[in-house]
Amino acid sequence: MLNNKKIFINPVWTNVCQYNAVEVGKNVKNFKVGDRAVGANSVPCFHCYFCKRKEYSLCENLQYLNGAYAEYIVIPSQILKYNYLHIPDDLDYKEAALVEPLACVLHGIDEINIKLGDTVAVIGCGPIGLMFVKLSSLKGARVIAADFSEYRLKQAEKFGAVKTINASYKDYPQRIKDITEESKGVDVAIEATGYPEAWENAINMIRPGGQVLTFGGTKKGTYFKIDCVKFHYEEIKIKAVYHHTPYHIKKALDILATRQVDGSEFITGEYPLSKTIDALESIGRQEGIKYAIIP
Repeated sequence: MLNNKKIFINPVWTNVCQYNAVEVGKNVKNFKVGDRAVGANSVPCFHCYFCKRKEYSLCENLQYLNGAYAEYIVIPSQILKYNYLHIPDDLDYKEAALVEPLACVLHGIDEINIKLGDTVAVIGCGPIGLMFVKLSSLKGARVIAADFSEYRLKQAEKFGAVKTINASYKDYPQRIKDITEESKGVDVAIEATGYPEAWENAINMIRPGGQVLTFGGTKKGTYFKIDCVKFHYEEIKIKAVYHHTPYHIKKALDILATRQVDGSEFITGEYPLSKTIDALESIGRQEGIKYAIIP
């Protein structure tokens, strides 16, 4: 083992490295054996062109740590130094494991200007979409949620959506516009699916001067169409956002620890490590929201 690295045990989520420390390198000062820790799956370099501009999610040397489906894992020193945190005593492991996805959503929320009383449409009500529903509601927005799954739309209502629309209707963007003030369209549309069709639908349901957040990543070589007249003359604002930053990792842990967001509401159930594939297949079938993986 390298002296500036650390080994942890007990991963409990699909997105994030979260463990008890079982061995600590001699140069590690901020953790000790037995500490409960949660961290991000990446870390910026802090010295490239983008990092110097504090655009950390665009880091040219972003270091990833992918693969926490194991009983033990070695944490690279850079991630340990900048993106690993102590789990508060009163926060459950499973809830702390939501730090990484919640941090990504917080990054997205920071990039758009949701004001009190705004009408916000969230397209896609998977775990990320539901987090957007929750955080938008906390900002005082009137949230309309769209998804193909009636189960997920019911979950969206639990997280604060005041209206839901099934996206199986071909005219669902217009249906959403019809329930906004003077049928002008939503103030903010958040796309959380990763499909270019959803990007286009988000633009088509926005009011003049509105904002669109394209959050879901698409495949390489993917394109989408936009009505240039609408885009230009209606002053549509389109914003993309990727990943998270160390600031948002810390903020996500604080929000979970203070119960501003109740992480337990996103946890549908548990699977043992030996049935990780079953857990992933359950998510693929849109059964539940999140599942904990317990070694």
